[in-house]
Amino acid sequence: MGTSLRKVINSLVSAVKNIDSKNSVLNKLGIKEDEIVDANGNLWSLTEIMGMDSI
Repeated sequence: MGTSLRKVINSLVSAVKNIDSKNSVLNKLGIKEDEIVDANGNLWSLTEIMGMDSI
């Protein structure tokens, strides 16, 4: 399970680096960089991205 999770996280980080490109999967989904990255360029935690941090 750890290897699979690592693969998913690495794919997400890679997608964030290319988010501004026209063919970016995240861009096609309508996800903007400021919705998943903080002001310092750090990826938010998955709980913050999913909106579960207030539960």
